[in-house]
Amino acid sequence: MSGRGNQNRRYNKGHRNGKDGKHHGRGPSNNKRDHKKKTIEDYVFYLGSAKQASDYERTADYVINHIAKEFDYGLNIASALKELQPADKTSWEPKLKYSTATDADQKEAENRQHTMMYQSQLNAYIKKSEMYTANLVKAYALLWERCSQGLKNKIESRKDYAKIMNDPIALLKAIREHVLNFQDDKFCMTIIIEALLTLVHTKQKEGESLQDYTRRFRIALEVYKSHTSGDDQAGPSNLRKYISGLTGYDEKDLKIVTEMSGKERMTF
Repeated sequence: MSGRGNQNRRYNKGHRNGKDGKHHGRGPSNNKRDHKKKTIEDYVFYLGSAKQASDYERTADYVINHIAKEFDYGLNIASALKELQPADKTSWEPKLKYSTATDADQKEAENRQHTMMYQSQLNAYIKKSEMYTANLVKAYALLWERCSQGLKNKIESRKDYAKIMNDPIALLKAIREHVLNFQDDKFCMTIIIEALLTLVHTKQKEGESLQDYTRRFRIALEVYKSHTSGDDQAGPSNLRKYISGLTGYDEKDLKIVTEMSGKERMTF
């Protein structure tokens, strides 16, 4: 009895201490996954499907916010990229004020003060302007780095590539144009239908803000429109390419072009 009792006591002790090979404590659960915070390396502009095109604005927003936070005087170039318009540097230039005092001594004192203030503001303006110019080059390099190789090839093959080089605003416009007007080896109508289905099925997700949903929907709409509208630097729209391949199409006959284009657009 005593031998069997000692054996049971040893088993119970080992069981409590986890010596039976099983885990009985409250250690870290394997079901919990570490969510790594995304960095700039996780955001890339791709050529691809309509679904990937809808991610354009999310990637652009992250890159622009990164520029605003990490670049010296980055807010100015970030604002220009967001608006896709160069900054109006003339609006930064300070203006020298003059005293309106009638007393000569007071007028002289105020003018000296205005001159000192103007000189300080002028130095700040020069610094701000110089940093904006320097940030143009840095922003271009960062945007180019965030392009996939396929997208780089597309941009480099453009007729206006020489004008795009070292201009981050022109580059971002080109990126947007190619991503939203994605071209691949699929049949033109397949691309249009995929874009239409993506638009139709763009619904607000659980927990998604109205602002984020509206942004996704707007991008999906722009993607669809880009395939059924006119031409641009990225090339003819997919609907235009489809129509030009139909029997009886003659690009030299304006009446036929108008009739066939109108008929096919009515389909959508």
